Amino acid sequence: MDDLLAFLKPREWSCVAFTSRLLAREASLDHVLVNRAGNDRSRIIECLLVTDQGLIVPAFEQREHSSELQRRQLKELISSRSRRIHSVMGVRSQVDLVESILNPRSIERIDYDLMTREYTGLAAPTPDRPGMVIRRAGIVDLTTLFPLQRSYEKEEVLLDPSAFNATSCLLHLQRSLRKEITLVAELDGRIVAKAGTNAQGLDYFQIGGVFTEPDYRNRGIARTLLQSLLWEIAALQKHTCLFVKKHNEAAIRLYRGLGFEVRDDFAISYHRS
Repeated sequence: MDDLLAFLKPREWSCVAFTSRLLAREASLDHVLVNRAGNDRSRIIECLLVTDQGLIVPAFEQREHSSELQRRQLKELISSRSRRIHSVMGVRSQVDLVESILNPRSIERIDYDLMTREYTGLAAPTPDRPGMVIRRAGIVDLTTLFPLQRSYEKEEVLLDPSAFNATSCLLHLQRSLRKEITLVAELDGRIVAKAGTNAQGLDYFQIGGVFTEPDYRNRGIARTLLQSLLWEIAALQKHTCLFVKKHNEAAIRLYRGLGFEVRDDFAISYHRS
């Protein structure tokens, strides 16, 4: 574990989902596959997280592999666990490499900008404007927050919105409210926007689930909400990262305005169930 965390720490900004699951020590059915190099096989050069839900998260020493030996070793790592693969998520060049080895190939891939921000130099949150309150959500908000989470998953997460599963959505929301930081914006007592973390690593927290009801967009609510979220994370001396769809220009402008910079290309590929 010490060797693995030491390998992941300097590249954690690209694979927070990996380190967060290791640190949580809750995913007993996950597998971590490691490839080592050197005369004594002591140096980790690549590793893969394979979750019980069928997600693969790669973390490689290099952006691209030119060695046929490394490709063969990587293929052996992947094939050593005969489990269903649902998706591959990570830096695009690494996802491409994993996909070149998998059979069958993915049915769809979504490309993102991977953005990061250090916790220093952060401005204090904008004071709540009249009628609006930014607050931390808890498990008591589960029922009230569910419609917003449902809309978020249908609009931003699911490839096919008709495949929405209410039970799965509710369980995911319940876990997030218990384990992650979730902030909501209320206008006149009604929750109209949310944002939070979805992975907490060694040095980085990953932001996700940012969503505002359509009728309340373009009012600066998301920006105010994210300022408060970044402030909470900075108080823990953690940096932040997130990935945003490349065509979502409004969101990219918002994140750039908050000090985020594009660090790399990111991708998620999906496979048939």
